[in-house]
Amino acid sequence: MKKTLNSFFAIILLSFIVQHNLFAQSSKEDIAYSEIEKEGYTFKLLDSWFTYEHMNLFTYYAPKNKRGRRSKVHFQIFRVDAPPNTVSIEDIISHSIGTKYNEEELKRNKIVIHTTDSKYGKAYIVQRTAKIGTDVYNILTQYHKVNGIVYFLEYEAIPKFYNKHLKEVQYMFGSITF
Repeated sequence: MKKTLNSFFAIILLSFIVQHNLFAQSSKEDIAYSEIEKEGYTFKLLDSWFTYEHMNLFTYYAPKNKRGRRSKVHFQIFRVDAPPNTVSIEDIISHSIGTKYNEEELKRNKIVIHTTDSKYGKAYIVQRTAKIGTDVYNILTQYHKVNGIVYFLEYEAIPKFYNKHLKEVQYMFGSITF
């Protein structure tokens, strides 16, 4: 009986070790995705997300498990052709967030803007909340200026879904090439 019990625990332990090693060997590159190619950029869209068109104007990406509530959590990527020396990226950000790009206005409207270095130069990251319809959304927008074109990578979600999908969105945003 004791030998059978020891064998049973040895099998369970061996099974756990094998499963752990198999899981540990998988890497981020094992993540299932599709390569999306649009005008001027490509990125990796996770297989757990899908594409849909809004009013034949915009392409949105949303989690497949939120199909019925896709407007509650989604992201979009779009571009603005801006002559390099005529329009500053700060002007474009001010226009898109609907307020002046100065410390007092940003603080009053609870908008956080910071910059970071990216492989394409200086990137602007804007975090804010906005009321859209009857819902309040957390919005994360990255702005990249590449060869006179400003790319907006914008993630919008109601607070309930924001953190749940943030890492996936960051992975997809991090995979973009212009």
